Amino acid sequence: MYSKAQLIVHIENEFRILKHLGTKINHEQHLGHKFTESQRSIKELMIYLGYSFGKQMHLVVKGEQDMSVFTDMGMLSENFDPMQWDAVLDTEWDGIVAGINSLDDVALSTEITLF
Repeated sequence: MYSKAQLIVHIENEFRILKHLGTKINHEQHLGHKFTESQRSIKELMIYLGYSFGKQMHLVVKGEQDMSVFTDMGMLSENFDPMQWDAVLDTEWDGIVAGINSLDDVALSTEITLF
């Protein structure tokens, strides 16, 4: 079982990687690029990665499947500014840490299925 501190450190590393990858998107024209037609564009991928971890943490804290936490993704997508990538991640990070810290030992060791 992960401790809260271990979990935070591992997720923090993922966010460090996301921030680094965000620095590689340095031209607006890249945001619409899709590697294949059936995949997300770079901007859509940034939106998904920027907001989905926090949504998933909300599900973990809640301890149940509740897809309604994703209902505002359309609004978040419309208002997403790629130039604010680090700020989006920082805000989501704060919520994730608060969510992890709110879990008791029983909740932390309980296995749940999110999807």
